[in-house]
Amino acid sequence: MTWLKMILLSIIQGISEFLPISSSGHLVIVESLMDIQADQTDVNIVLHAGTLLSILIFYHKTIFRLINQDLRVIPLLIVGTLPVVVIGLTAKKYAEHFLESPLLAGCML
Repeated sequence: MTWLKMILLSIIQGISEFLPISSSGHLVIVESLMDIQADQTDVNIVLHAGTLLSILIFYHKTIFRLINQDLRVIPLLIVGTLPVVVIGLTAKKYAEHFLESPLLAGCML
């Protein structure tokens, strides 16, 4: 994948992540239209990690203030995340097929 295509996908991810639309669905459709052959999972992880990093940078003061006010938040976040991780890893192979389908992404938009 060229840098230009990756930058385009990053822009689409950055714009659509904070709107009430499916950023992943739009990425699947754009990748299909532009014939981008990429490992969908790796690209999505990198794009979503970038989104997470931007949120952490933008809201770092608020996040630190909330954590410092009530340290019970940290274990609760960890406990709340564990079921999602277990379900995600269990359903990974099944879900990847559907997440890469432009037809399904288009129907769901």
